[in-house]
Amino acid sequence: LRVGSEPWSARPQAGAHVQAAPSAWLRAGAVHGARALASAAGGGDAHVQIRAAHEATRAAMSGGDYAGARASAERAVELCRAETGGRHPALASALNNLALAHKALGEHTHALPLYRESVRVYAESLGAHHASSLTARHNLALALRQAGQHAEALAEL
Repeated sequence: LRVGSEPWSARPQAGAHVQAAPSAWLRAGAVHGARALASAAGGGDAHVQIRAAHEATRAAMSGGDYAGARASAERAVELCRAETGGRHPALASALNNLALAHKALGEHTHALPLYRESVRVYAESLGAHHASSLTARHNLALALRQAGQHAEALAEL
């Protein structure tokens, strides 16, 4: 943050004009903070661990650390399967995030089955017409199109 003439002040004064810090700085801080949270949550409540793994995945993705995002998303999937079973929106979200990380790394053959499972889990847990289910189907369709499977991609839309 920048407040007045003091750059990067942590506490803006009342009524002061606040400017955003450079996005790279924010992303680096978010990635570090999410990793610290995930590490600290390692021995705690399963729901806290799942949330920390989700946050670490998002932070790594936004920071361009796709391998780190893949590792965090794999942890989130593992935790969700153990805690929620196979039919919960948290699992569907974790699967979708893992697929996104694989896709960002160019690992399309790994991404497609994860997208398909995410679509299935969202449909079973929230219904086929829920916004999250439709978003997952859209993500699957984009991945299928990118893989050259145009007819199957159109069927998902």
